[in-house]
Amino acid sequence: MSNDLKWWLGLCGLIGIVFFAALLSGGGGLPAGAVARVNGVAVSGGEASGTVSRNVSRNAHHSAGDIATRIDDELLVQEGLALDLAHKDQRVRSTLLLAMNDVAIQGHPLTMPIEAQLIAHYKAHPDHFSQPNGLHLRRIAFSENGESVKRAWQNSVDAYRRLAAGDDFLKVRRELGDTDPIAIPDQLIALAQLRALLGVDMTLSVLRLRAGEISRPVEEHGFIFIVQMLRRDVPMLPTFAVVRPEVLVDYQRAERKAVLARYLAPLRARAHIVTR
Repeated sequence: MSNDLKWWLGLCGLIGIVFFAALLSGGGGLPAGAVARVNGVAVSGGEASGTVSRNVSRNAHHSAGDIATRIDDELLVQEGLALDLAHKDQRVRSTLLLAMNDVAIQGHPLTMPIEAQLIAHYKAHPDHFSQPNGLHLRRIAFSENGESVKRAWQNSVDAYRRLAAGDDFLKVRRELGDTDPIAIPDQLIALAQLRALLGVDMTLSVLRLRAGEISRPVEEHGFIFIVQMLRRDVPMLPTFAVVRPEVLVDYQRAERKAVLARYLAPLRARAHIVTR
């Protein structure tokens, strides 16, 4: 064999070795920060948060075990998407909606309004802050503690459907509910006392309910709640100073809603929507 032929064969062999090594180490050209590619999707080497990989090392250098676990995480995520869990599992759907709300308002940080803006909002929406002297309500709690998150969401959805169909509230609470973390008196409660029990956000949501109305499931502090308004005293409009915390929450909620509406506008324009 001539020296030229040996040289060319050696060069081709070297190229083959380099190419094979690149495939092994780079996955066919991985983007910066990725440790693998699974079905065409780059798997990040950043801190993992999935169920499988929650105990993976946070070090910059990833062991073969770390990478294998991240690959398993990605396989599970892809399988979940293939199984359409976003539409079939209420817990996944709710988490996705919360994440998309965050995506929608990215780049639009909420600013602290000046006092004049809050006063103007208060005057423009008196119905939002008209408050009864007292409320009589009851609710069903569904605990998300431990491994019961999916069960809690399913029970809350089932309970809401049964209540909407006219089933007895106490019966539904007994069969599907968990122990409420707060003992709400079964009587007319002064609004200030209710705010102290439930907090500003939950109180503001409850105030939107009419007598006899049942809320949709609401998630808060590791529980899901369904609230029924039994009675409201004659509404009155407190002074701005009294309801300023509620005005601030309502103002920022309206601001988020406006940002979300702008985000949704092009999505609605492109979507094929059929309604009854």
